[in-house]
Parts: sequence; C-alpha cells; structure tokens
Amino acid sequence: DDLIGTTSIDLEDRWYNKHWQELRKTRKELKEFRSLDNASLNTPQGNLEMWVEMYRPDEADQAPIDIRPPPNQKFQLRLVVWEARKVPLDGYSYVNMSVSGTLTTQTECATPIEQEFTTDEHSGLKDGHGIFNFRMLYEIESPCSLSRLKFSVWSRSLLTYSCVAEANMDIQPLLLKLVSSRKDSLELPRTSIPMKLSNFGAQNRGVVDIQISLVTKDYAEQHPVGAARDPPNENPFLPEPPRPQWLAWAGNGFNGWCLGLTVIVIIVILIIILVRIFA
Repeated sequence: DDLIGTTSIDLEDRWYNKHWQELRKTRKELKEFRSLDNASLNTPQGNLEMWVEMYRPDEADQAPIDIRPPPNQKFQLRLVVWEARKVPLDGYSYVNMSVSGTLTTQTECATPIEQEFTTDEHSGLKDGHGIFNFRMLYEIESPCSLSRLKFSVWSRSLLTYSCVAEANMDIQPLLLKLVSSRKDSLELPRTSIPMKLSNFGAQNRGVVDIQISLVTKDYAEQHPVGAARDPPNENPFLPEPPRPQWLAWAGNGFNGWCLGLTVIVIIVILIIILVRIFA
C-alpha cells in the first residue's frame, strides 16, 4: 500500500492543556480537521476529520462510545422534470425532444445499480423549449458510497436518436441532510440545472428545470404519488403539457415537409413492389 499522508498528536500535551480539559467537560466529541502531510511532498495530502477522547480510569467505564455505522435505510427519490429550455437545435428547423433521468447508486462493496426513466416526447419544437411535467420515482438505500443523478436531453428524427445535452447532480448531500435531520422528507424546490455536452466543450447547451422530493420508505407508502402524471397526481400536481395533436413534421418548415415527402415516397415504392410481386 502507498502512504498518502500522516498526522501526529502529542497526547500528553493534549491531556495537560487547560483549554482542552475545559472543552471536554462541555462537549462529548471535540471534532477537528487535521492536515495529512507527506515528507516527500510539499503540499498537504488532504484532511482527516477525527476526535480524541481521553478519560481517567474511574471515568472510562461511564463513557461508552457508539461508533456503529448508521442502520440501512430505504428512501424514495421523487424527481419532477418540468421543462428543458434553450436547447440548441444544431442546424435543424425543429426537434422532437425527451429527457431521461438516470440514478446510479452503490452501497459499500456492491455493484453499482442504475435506474433510468424517460419522459414522453415533445414533438416539433422550433425554439428548443420542451415542456414535460413528468415525475420519476427512484428507490435508494443508505448508507451508500455513490448516489448520482444524470439528466440527458434527447433529440429524435426519422433516422437518428441522439443526446444533445446533459448534466450531473450529486444526491449524497441531500441523503446526508435528511438522515441527520431525522425527518420524513426533504424538499428541493424547482431549480434550473445548466447543461453541457462533452463534444461541445464549455458551450452552454440549455437548462433543465427540475424539482426533487426525498422521502423515507414509510412516508412514501403512506403518501404515495404516481409516476409520470398518473394518479395520485399531487405534491406537486402535474398538468398535462401542451402538445400538438398533428404529426410532428406537419407545418414545421422545409425539413419537415421533406421528411413527410420521404415517408410518402417510401410507402408508394413499397406498394409498387408488392403489386409487382403478387401480379
């Protein structure tokens, strides 16, 4: 194993320090952050969060320390995808847009687990603004070493289906906050998440508006909500998004008419072939 860094504490000096003695009378845990140093390197190699407890022999029996890890807890993550805005069209006159959410979790020494859901499609968008009002429900077990949520915006055409923007969000801070609060739920109000794409460097690829509720498994069973816009549709209520009722290519400019004409030509060719085969 490679040495990363070390830290040293003079316990005798600590014990006879009057200030430390006063603090230990008022606080059970005197947490501190100590720098990790390595003699072969000039810069600190991180920090160690720790505390030191020392007792007289007559005190030690009266000061048990519970260092057990927190018990496993199950949670439900409720993600609402409201809309995606300012998504580039990349040269197209319109796009057919959807948004996927992939939650990757991993408990200690276990294989990562992925849960993925995708919104319905908003077709014929000329301004890169898709409205979804779509709820996704994920199951999480804590403690976990990894809990990451990935948003991907997808564009579909007749021959392609590609990711045009994405963003990542660390869910661990929300989990830790809910566990430490000992409450049943934690709300992250509607917020805008900026998106990029590795193929486009630092270029802004729009934003996705989301809202998150993190609840315990017991709370989820007592106060259920439906996926997508299914009942019970509440907390929050998700209205049906405005969507055109005609085909996505109709009335969407030259590219749309070309797509429609291509479909018609293919159908006519197939009919001619079938007629010749069975004539």
